[in-house]
Amino acid sequence: MLNPFVVGDYLSQEYFCGRSNEAKVLEECIREGKNVVLHSARRLGKNHLIEHVFHKASFKEEFGCLCVDAGVCGSLKEFAFFLVDGIFRSLRNDHESFEKLAGLCRRLGLSMTMDPSSEVVSHSFSLRSIREPEKIIEEFFSFLESFDKKVVLAIDGFEKLASFREVDGLSALGKIIESHSSVRMIFSVYETQGSSIQFLEKYGVVFRSSGLIHLGPIEFSEYCSFARSKFQKAGKRISAEIFESIYSKFSGGTGPIQLVLNRLFAETPKNGSVTTEILDNVINSIVEEYSVFYKEALSGLSFNQKCLVFAVAKDGAVENPSSSEFVNRHSLASVSSVQSSARALLEQGIFYKDASGLRIDDDFFKEWLRKEYF
Repeated sequence: MLNPFVVGDYLSQEYFCGRSNEAKVLEECIREGKNVVLHSARRLGKNHLIEHVFHKASFKEEFGCLCVDAGVCGSLKEFAFFLVDGIFRSLRNDHESFEKLAGLCRRLGLSMTMDPSSEVVSHSFSLRSIREPEKIIEEFFSFLESFDKKVVLAIDGFEKLASFREVDGLSALGKIIESHSSVRMIFSVYETQGSSIQFLEKYGVVFRSSGLIHLGPIEFSEYCSFARSKFQKAGKRISAEIFESIYSKFSGGTGPIQLVLNRLFAETPKNGSVTTEILDNVINSIVEEYSVFYKEALSGLSFNQKCLVFAVAKDGAVENPSSSEFVNRHSLASVSSVQSSARALLEQGIFYKDASGLRIDDDFFKEWLRKEYF
């Protein structure tokens, strides 16, 4: 039996929990011709929600659906590369569209190669091949507009575009998006510091007239029913109390919860029940698997940054890390040192900030810190 707690790519509606209202709003916005800003904290399933809507048969009949990952972009040139790469990967199995794409790539000097044995085409251009990023982005948006169907382009990690090295990079992209309004856009934005609304206001040229959808954790009762039903279908059991302890430990975060449920499902024998011992073993094994990466991450931090990481891991969430009480209680260097360390750790993605305060971004990293040092 396939493990029903999917980790990684979206599979089908059968393995997707909840989000019926968000999916309905997202689909309605697209059908009404609106772009959408989908924003949430990390690991709450933005990409799976998009894929869930994209996989609906009626939606696929009406729209061409493409996804591009912009999460590592730092310049307009890099965005142009990942846009072309994403479109290339999305269309490689669509023969008619791919032929047109290949012609456009050749015209723009973006080379491709074919494996003679498999006849699989792959692109052989690199970041250095992108010499006129604005022109390339413009040409590819025009290409998307030429489709028989309306095209929906989802850009994951769109907040990274705020770090463009070009002063007017995002403004240039915004103008291109505005001038190709028949391409529906889904801007997937991760709330890096709980400030998505400030981000939207600052870069309003891109998001003007977009619908806003905020993704919070899946409701406990809905997620609990989903999990228990999947265990029950396989002749296994997980109690509401055990699920609640998982949900609480990971603050409703879909990513870590799915990973734990996936491992629990595999470790629980048929006709068996999840016990606290099995749960502890599963979490410890996940932490141990990633320990080499956690050690490396910790070793790259300065002394003051390490001290702040330990302090935040101990407290769980810190509402005001600049307070004298917090600084003195954890024997930190100074308020100014904490402020500069916090900024650096937020930028590195080790911390994130939400309504409850400053937190360790990776829950398993926090577990590892507590296991190793407290």
